[in-house]
Amino acid sequence: MGAALREQGHQARLIPAQFVKPYRKSNKNDFLDAEAIAEAVTKENMRFVAIKTQDQLDLQAIHRVRDRLVQRRTALINEIRGFLLERGISFAADPIHLRKNLPGVMEDAEQNLSPRLRWLLERMWQESKQMEIDIKAITDEIERISNEDALCRRLRQIPGFGPLVSTATVAAIGNGAAFHRGRDFAAWVGVVPRQYSTGQAKAVRHEQAWQCLSASHADPRSSCGTVSHQVRHWRVRAVGAPASAACSTQQGRRGHRQQVGPHRLGGVVQR
Repeated sequence: MGAALREQGHQARLIPAQFVKPYRKSNKNDFLDAEAIAEAVTKENMRFVAIKTQDQLDLQAIHRVRDRLVQRRTALINEIRGFLLERGISFAADPIHLRKNLPGVMEDAEQNLSPRLRWLLERMWQESKQMEIDIKAITDEIERISNEDALCRRLRQIPGFGPLVSTATVAAIGNGAAFHRGRDFAAWVGVVPRQYSTGQAKAVRHEQAWQCLSASHADPRSSCGTVSHQVRHWRVRAVGAPASAACSTQQGRRGHRQQVGPHRLGGVVQR
């Protein structure tokens, strides 16, 4: 939409919804939303989102279609396993066991399967094979784009970045010009803790990391997983406070119900 408005001669700027919400008054409707947007856009320190190019939108659409197919394939496999489990036939959780043994089970006349269920399983099996073909075709296209795009080739030099993660990163941020430093990109991805502090009580905790960049395809042996594990549920203390005081012991309105106990990472926290 932003690119279409620019072609018409307008100066289009995108604002994240979470930055507009504080300016909305009372209930939510189109008029109040427009008023909040008009007020938020006038702020000098407002953060805007870079408008994606046509190539970025196409690459993002490819990833979304692939994610949908993978989810449907997982749901279909689980449904087949559930039907067979009700008849006393169980398979291991790994989908490869179902792919290898399902044709033999459907052809085995000694199995406790009715003709109607065999007909249904045959159709579901054909649907599963078609999904595999579609997923492979889209994955091959993503690998081709990753090999041809210069930004993707640079990202693939990082340990843990393959065709899927590199193309998803380029589709999300382009050349990364919207971030002033690597620290800003890390905060946007979520590999750093998010701060929840008030007064002298300083605490941060880790949010979901790499979710928007399909990090499930990253190499688990890379340093990305190590960093994600290290920053999970971090607790930091105020500058100058002793190590035993990881969090402030300031009591609130429910101070009489709070207890102090050891944390699993060491130190003392308020429960």
